[in-house]
Amino acid sequence: AKVSSSSGALQLRVHPTVLLQIIDFYERRPENQLQVIGTLLGSSDSKGQVTATNCFSVPHSESEDSAAIDIEFQRAMFELHRKANPGESIVGWFSTGSSIRAPSVLIHDYYSRECRRPVHMLVNAEVDDSRPRMQFRAFVSTTFGVPGKTKGTMFVPIELRNEAYDDEAAACRVMQSGRNNIKRAVSLLDDVGNVRSAARNLSRMLEQVIAYVDSVLTDQQKADPQLGRSLAQLVNTVPKLDKETFDDMVNSSTKDLLMLSYLTTMIRTHLDFNEKLIAM
Repeated sequence: AKVSSSSGALQLRVHPTVLLQIIDFYERRPENQLQVIGTLLGSSDSKGQVTATNCFSVPHSESEDSAAIDIEFQRAMFELHRKANPGESIVGWFSTGSSIRAPSVLIHDYYSRECRRPVHMLVNAEVDDSRPRMQFRAFVSTTFGVPGKTKGTMFVPIELRNEAYDDEAAACRVMQSGRNNIKRAVSLLDDVGNVRSAARNLSRMLEQVIAYVDSVLTDQQKADPQLGRSLAQLVNTVPKLDKETFDDMVNSSTKDLLMLSYLTTMIRTHLDFNEKLIAM
Protein backbone atom coordinates (compact mmCIF):
# COMPACT_ATOMS: atom_id res chain seq x y z
CA ALA A 1 0.00 0.00 0.00
CA LYS A 2 1.07 3.57 -0.69
CA VAL A 3 0.07 6.74 1.10
CA SER A 4 0.82 10.14 -0.46
CA SER A 5 0.55 12.90 2.11
CA SER A 6 -0.20 16.48 1.07
CA SER A 7 -0.20 17.97 4.56
CA GLY A 8 3.51 18.76 4.92
CA ALA A 9 3.91 21.67 7.32
CA LEU A 10 0.43 22.95 6.60
CA GLN A 11 -1.12 24.99 9.39
CA LEU A 12 -4.55 26.57 9.74
CA ARG A 13 -4.82 29.87 11.56
CA VAL A 14 -8.38 30.82 12.50
CA HIS A 15 -9.58 34.24 13.55
CA PRO A 16 -12.17 34.51 16.35
CA THR A 17 -14.75 36.06 13.99
CA VAL A 18 -14.81 32.77 12.06
CA LEU A 19 -15.44 30.71 15.19
CA LEU A 20 -18.18 33.06 16.39
CA GLN A 21 -19.91 32.94 13.00
CA ILE A 22 -19.84 29.13 12.93
CA ILE A 23 -21.37 28.98 16.41
CA ASP A 24 -24.04 31.44 15.31
CA PHE A 25 -24.81 29.34 12.21
CA TYR A 26 -25.10 26.26 14.39
CA GLU A 27 -27.43 27.91 16.91
CA ARG A 28 -29.69 29.28 14.13
CA ARG A 29 -29.89 26.05 12.12
CA PRO A 30 -33.32 24.49 11.33
CA GLU A 31 -34.65 22.11 13.97
CA ASN A 32 -34.41 19.06 11.70
CA GLN A 33 -30.82 19.80 10.67
CA LEU A 34 -28.08 18.11 12.70
CA GLN A 35 -25.04 19.52 10.94
CA VAL A 36 -23.99 22.86 9.49
CA ILE A 37 -21.42 23.24 6.73
CA GLY A 38 -19.98 26.28 5.01
CA THR A 39 -17.11 27.90 3.15
CA LEU A 40 -13.92 29.19 4.76
CA LEU A 41 -12.49 32.39 3.29
CA GLY A 42 -9.05 33.82 3.80
CA SER A 43 -5.58 33.53 2.34
CA SER A 44 -2.66 31.12 2.03
CA ASP A 45 1.04 31.45 1.32
CA SER A 46 3.79 29.33 -0.17
CA LYS A 47 4.99 28.23 3.29
CA GLY A 48 1.83 26.23 3.97
CA GLN A 49 0.17 28.81 6.24
CA VAL A 50 -3.59 29.02 5.69
CA THR A 51 -5.44 31.86 7.42
CA ALA A 52 -9.24 31.82 7.75
CA THR A 53 -10.63 35.33 8.32
CA ASN A 54 -14.26 34.91 7.21
CA CYS A 55 -16.87 32.27 6.42
CA PHE A 56 -20.48 31.71 5.41
CA SER A 57 -22.84 28.76 5.71
CA VAL A 58 -24.09 26.78 2.71
CA PRO A 59 -27.44 24.92 2.57
CA HIS A 60 -26.96 21.19 2.21
CA SER A 61 -28.56 17.81 2.70
CA GLU A 62 -26.90 14.47 3.34
CA SER A 63 -27.59 10.83 4.05
CA GLU A 64 -25.44 7.91 5.16
CA ASP A 65 -23.33 7.80 1.98
CA SER A 66 -24.28 10.87 -0.09
CA ALA A 67 -24.34 14.64 0.21
CA ALA A 68 -25.76 17.53 -1.80
CA ILE A 69 -24.87 21.20 -1.38
CA ASP A 70 -26.37 24.27 -3.01
CA ILE A 71 -23.55 25.10 -5.43
CA GLU A 72 -25.32 28.13 -6.91
CA PHE A 73 -25.82 29.61 -3.43
CA GLN A 74 -22.19 28.96 -2.55
CA ARG A 75 -20.91 30.70 -5.68
CA ALA A 76 -23.29 33.64 -5.30
CA MET A 77 -22.26 34.18 -1.70
CA PHE A 78 -18.59 33.98 -2.61
CA GLU A 79 -19.04 36.61 -5.32
CA LEU A 80 -20.73 38.93 -2.83
CA HIS A 81 -17.98 38.41 -0.27
CA ARG A 82 -15.30 39.00 -2.89
CA LYS A 83 -16.83 42.37 -3.76
CA ALA A 84 -16.61 43.44 -0.11
CA ASN A 85 -13.23 41.77 0.56
CA PRO A 86 -11.26 41.34 -2.68
CA GLY A 87 -8.27 39.93 -0.79
CA GLU A 88 -10.18 36.89 0.52
CA SER A 89 -10.42 33.64 -1.43
CA ILE A 90 -11.75 30.15 -0.72
CA VAL A 91 -9.33 28.20 1.49
CA GLY A 92 -11.56 25.29 2.53
CA TRP A 93 -14.76 24.47 4.33
CA PHE A 94 -16.11 23.79 7.80
CA SER A 95 -18.67 21.46 9.33
CA THR A 96 -20.06 20.87 12.80
CA GLY A 97 -20.02 17.50 14.50
CA SER A 98 -17.86 15.24 16.62
CA SER A 99 -16.31 13.18 13.81
CA ILE A 100 -15.81 13.08 10.07
CA ARG A 101 -18.53 11.21 8.23
CA ALA A 102 -18.60 9.47 4.86
CA PRO A 103 -20.30 12.38 2.98
CA SER A 104 -17.41 14.65 4.02
CA VAL A 105 -15.28 13.06 1.30
CA LEU A 106 -17.76 14.16 -1.38
CA ILE A 107 -18.00 17.70 -0.01
CA HIS A 108 -14.22 17.95 0.26
CA ASP A 109 -13.91 16.78 -3.34
CA TYR A 110 -16.09 19.70 -4.44
CA TYR A 111 -13.95 22.23 -2.57
CA SER A 112 -10.86 20.66 -4.11
CA ARG A 113 -12.12 22.07 -7.40
CA GLU A 114 -12.68 25.52 -5.87
CA CYS A 115 -9.16 25.93 -4.42
CA ARG A 116 -5.80 24.25 -4.77
CA ARG A 117 -5.47 22.53 -1.39
CA PRO A 118 -8.57 23.00 0.77
CA VAL A 119 -8.57 22.52 4.52
CA HIS A 120 -11.47 21.08 6.46
CA MET A 121 -12.25 22.45 9.92
CA LEU A 122 -14.41 20.30 12.18
CA VAL A 123 -16.21 22.13 15.00
CA ASN A 124 -17.81 20.17 17.82
CA ALA A 125 -20.30 22.75 19.11
CA GLU A 126 -22.02 20.43 21.59
CA VAL A 127 -21.21 21.42 25.17
CA ASP A 128 -22.25 19.58 28.35
CA ASP A 129 -20.95 18.89 31.85
CA SER A 130 -18.55 16.22 30.63
CA ARG A 131 -17.14 18.49 27.89
CA PRO A 132 -17.46 22.15 28.91
CA ARG A 133 -15.38 23.40 25.98
CA MET A 134 -15.95 23.21 22.25
CA GLN A 135 -13.43 21.34 20.15
CA PHE A 136 -11.87 22.60 16.91
CA ARG A 137 -9.82 20.40 14.59
CA ALA A 138 -8.41 20.84 11.08
CA PHE A 139 -7.68 18.30 8.34
CA VAL A 140 -6.46 17.97 4.79
CA SER A 141 -7.19 15.09 2.44
CA THR A 142 -4.68 12.56 1.19
CA THR A 143 -4.99 9.58 -1.15
CA PHE A 144 -4.06 6.03 -0.20
CA GLY A 145 -4.26 2.61 -1.82
CA VAL A 146 -2.43 0.32 -4.21
CA PRO A 147 -0.81 2.03 -7.22
CA GLY A 148 -2.78 1.33 -10.37
CA LYS A 149 -5.65 -0.23 -8.46
CA THR A 150 -8.17 0.82 -5.82
CA LYS A 151 -7.54 4.18 -4.20
CA GLY A 152 -9.29 6.03 -1.41
CA THR A 153 -9.24 9.30 0.49
CA MET A 154 -8.59 9.91 4.14
CA PHE A 155 -8.31 13.02 6.29
CA VAL A 156 -5.00 13.85 7.93
CA PRO A 157 -5.02 16.21 10.93
CA ILE A 158 -3.00 19.41 10.74
CA GLU A 159 -2.11 22.05 13.31
CA LEU A 160 -4.80 24.58 14.14
CA ARG A 161 -4.01 27.85 15.90
CA ASN A 162 -6.01 30.88 16.95
CA GLU A 163 -4.97 34.22 15.51
CA ALA A 164 -6.50 37.64 16.00
CA TYR A 165 -6.07 41.23 14.92
CA ASP A 166 -5.64 43.80 17.68
CA ASP A 167 -9.28 44.91 17.54
CA GLU A 168 -10.48 41.29 17.55
CA ALA A 169 -8.32 40.50 20.57
CA ALA A 170 -9.70 43.56 22.39
CA ALA A 171 -13.28 42.51 21.64
CA CYS A 172 -12.60 38.97 22.86
CA ARG A 173 -11.16 40.26 26.12
CA VAL A 174 -14.26 42.39 26.66
CA MET A 175 -16.56 39.43 26.02
CA GLN A 176 -14.54 37.16 28.31
CA SER A 177 -14.87 39.68 31.12
CA GLY A 178 -18.58 38.80 31.32
CA ARG A 179 -18.05 35.09 32.03
CA ASN A 180 -18.69 35.51 35.75
CA ASN A 181 -21.55 37.96 35.24
CA ILE A 182 -24.96 36.43 35.95
CA LYS A 183 -26.60 38.55 33.25
CA ARG A 184 -23.75 37.79 30.80
CA ALA A 185 -23.59 41.51 30.03
CA VAL A 186 -20.49 43.67 29.76
CA SER A 187 -19.95 47.37 29.29
CA LEU A 188 -17.14 49.10 27.43
CA LEU A 189 -14.58 51.06 29.41
CA ASP A 190 -13.86 54.70 28.70
CA ASP A 191 -10.45 55.85 27.51
CA VAL A 192 -9.07 56.33 30.99
CA GLY A 193 -10.43 52.95 32.07
CA ASN A 194 -8.75 51.27 29.09
CA VAL A 195 -5.42 52.88 30.00
CA ARG A 196 -5.82 51.74 33.60
CA SER A 197 -6.68 48.18 32.52
CA ALA A 198 -3.77 48.05 30.05
CA ALA A 199 -1.34 49.31 32.70
CA ARG A 200 -2.63 46.73 35.17
CA ASN A 201 -2.19 43.90 32.65
CA LEU A 202 1.28 45.14 31.71
CA SER A 203 2.30 45.24 35.36
CA ARG A 204 1.05 41.70 35.90
CA MET A 205 2.95 40.39 32.85
CA LEU A 206 6.14 42.12 33.96
CA GLU A 207 5.82 40.49 37.38
CA GLN A 208 5.50 37.09 35.70
CA VAL A 209 8.59 37.74 33.56
CA ILE A 210 10.62 38.91 36.58
CA ALA A 211 9.52 35.85 38.58
CA TYR A 212 10.58 33.56 35.70
CA VAL A 213 13.99 35.21 35.34
CA ASP A 214 14.60 35.03 39.09
CA SER A 215 13.67 31.34 39.19
CA VAL A 216 16.08 30.60 36.33
CA LEU A 217 18.92 32.56 37.95
CA THR A 218 18.43 30.69 41.23
CA ASP A 219 18.27 27.29 39.44
CA GLN A 220 14.71 26.73 40.58
CA GLN A 221 13.54 26.34 36.98
CA LYS A 222 15.20 25.13 33.82
CA ALA A 223 15.87 27.83 31.26
CA ASP A 224 14.00 27.73 27.97
CA PRO A 225 16.30 28.94 25.12
CA GLN A 226 13.42 29.97 22.87
CA LEU A 227 11.80 31.97 25.66
CA GLY A 228 15.15 33.55 26.47
CA ARG A 229 15.61 34.68 22.88
CA SER A 230 12.10 36.15 22.88
CA LEU A 231 12.80 38.07 26.09
CA ALA A 232 16.11 39.36 24.69
CA GLN A 233 14.39 40.52 21.52
CA LEU A 234 11.69 42.21 23.58
CA VAL A 235 14.24 44.04 25.74
CA ASN A 236 16.17 45.23 22.67
CA THR A 237 13.05 46.71 21.11
CA VAL A 238 12.34 48.91 24.14
CA PRO A 239 13.84 52.39 23.67
CA LYS A 240 16.45 53.29 26.28
CA LEU A 241 15.10 56.32 28.14
CA ASP A 242 16.02 57.83 31.47
CA LYS A 243 13.39 58.12 34.20
CA GLU A 244 12.75 61.84 33.70
CA THR A 245 12.22 61.54 29.95
CA PHE A 246 9.93 58.55 30.40
CA ASP A 247 7.87 60.34 33.05
CA ASP A 248 7.50 63.41 30.84
CA MET A 249 6.39 61.26 27.92
CA VAL A 250 3.79 59.39 29.99
CA ASN A 251 2.47 62.55 31.64
CA SER A 252 2.18 64.32 28.29
CA SER A 253 0.27 61.41 26.74
CA THR A 254 -2.00 61.18 29.79
CA LYS A 255 -2.80 64.89 29.64
CA ASP A 256 -3.64 64.63 25.94
CA LEU A 257 -5.91 61.68 26.63
CA LEU A 258 -7.70 63.47 29.46
CA MET A 259 -8.18 66.55 27.28
CA LEU A 260 -9.70 64.46 24.48
CA SER A 261 -11.96 62.69 26.95
CA TYR A 262 -13.07 66.06 28.38
CA LEU A 263 -13.78 67.50 24.92
CA THR A 264 -15.73 64.39 23.94
CA THR A 265 -17.90 64.66 27.05
CA MET A 266 -18.50 68.37 26.44
CA ILE A 267 -19.51 67.78 22.81
CA ARG A 268 -21.85 64.93 23.77
CA THR A 269 -23.47 67.10 26.45
CA HIS A 270 -23.85 69.98 24.03
CA LEU A 271 -25.54 67.74 21.45
CA ASP A 272 -27.93 66.32 24.04
CA PHE A 273 -28.79 69.82 25.25
CA ASN A 274 -29.33 70.97 21.65
CA GLU A 275 -31.69 68.06 20.93
CA LYS A 276 -33.77 68.90 24.00
CA LEU A 277 -34.03 72.54 22.93
CA ILE A 278 -35.19 71.51 19.45
CA ALA A 279 -37.75 69.13 20.96
CA MET A 280 -39.20 71.98 23.05
